Amino acid sequence: MKTLTKLALVSAMAISANAMAAQLQSLTEDEMSAQTGQDGISIVIAGDIEADVVVHDKLGYNSTAATGGPTPARTALGFTGAAGTTADSGAIVLDGFSIKDTGATKKGITLHIDADANGTEPVLNVNVALPDELTITTGDIYVAKSGTVDAATAAAQYVDATKAKILDNVTVVLGGATMNIQLGNAPQGSFITLGGTVTGGVTLSNFSILAPTLTTTQWTALNLPASLTQSATDRGIHMSSISVKSKDSADLSLTGTKINIANQGLVVSGTSNIDVRIKDLKLGSKAGTAALGDIALLDLKVPTLVVRGH
Repeated sequence: MKTLTKLALVSAMAISANAMAAQLQSLTEDEMSAQTGQDGISIVIAGDIEADVVVHDKLGYNSTAATGGPTPARTALGFTGAAGTTADSGAIVLDGFSIKDTGATKKGITLHIDADANGTEPVLNVNVALPDELTITTGDIYVAKSGTVDAATAAAQYVDATKAKILDNVTVVLGGATMNIQLGNAPQGSFITLGGTVTGGVTLSNFSILAPTLTTTQWTALNLPASLTQSATDRGIHMSSISVKSKDSADLSLTGTKINIANQGLVVSGTSNIDVRIKDLKLGSKAGTAALGDIALLDLKVPTLVVRGH
C-alpha cells in the first residue's frame, strides 16, 4: 500500500504541476481577478495508474506469538530455515496492477484539500471523489523469494525463478464513492469516513485461488485413488464473479463506514449489512470441471476489521 500511495501522490503532483503551468500561461488580468477569494487546493488525477507492485515480508513466517504472529512452529508446517531471518523473506508480486477511469465521461480521481481552524482544533480536510466507473486490475498475483526493496528494477525486487502463481488477474469495478480524510483533529468522528453509493455494487470478476502442486512424495503419501491427479495447472477455487451489495439493494452504500488507526492497527467499522453473490463456483481444474452452481449470502453482518503487521 505504501508503494501505491507514493505512486498516486507523485502522479497527482506531476499532473497538477503541468495543469498549473498551462493555466498560468493563459490567464488574463480579468480572469485572474475573477479568482479573488478562491482558496483550498484541488487535484485531479486524470490519467491511469499502472505499476508492478512488490510487497516484501522481510522476515517471512514468524511463529513468535508474543509479536501477534501465528503460533505454529515453522517446522510443524514444513518450512525450512530459521525463524525471523532475512533469508526467509518473501514477496507478494502483483504483475500488471492498474487503476483506470473507465466511465463514459472521464472525470478522474478528484481531491479537494482545505485547512480549517475549526475553533481551536484545526483540521486538514481531504475529500476524495471517485469517477463514475473505476476499474482496478490486480494483474496476476505471485509469491516469490524476496530480493531487496532498494533494487532499481522490478525484476530485481524478487527472484523470478522461484515465483509461484497464487491468484489469476482479478478485475474490480466500482465508482461513485467518496472518502473524507481528516488530519490534525477529526470533527467527523473518524480518520476516514466513506460515503456515496457504488451503483450496481462492487463486482470482482474472474476470481481464482490457485492450489500448489505437491511433490510426488507428498501426493503419494496421501494414498488417494488413482483417478485423482494434479496435472492441470489451473487447479483451485474459481468463481466467475463475486458481487457485494447492500442488503436488499441493487447498489452498495458506503455511508457509515469509518476507518481509524488504533495502537494495534487500522480499524474498519460501521459497514451496514450486505448481500454477497458468488456465480459459477468451481473446485478443481477451471477448464476441466463443472460448476457447483451459484451461492448467495444474504443479510451478512460485516464484522469490525483490524489490519496490522506481525
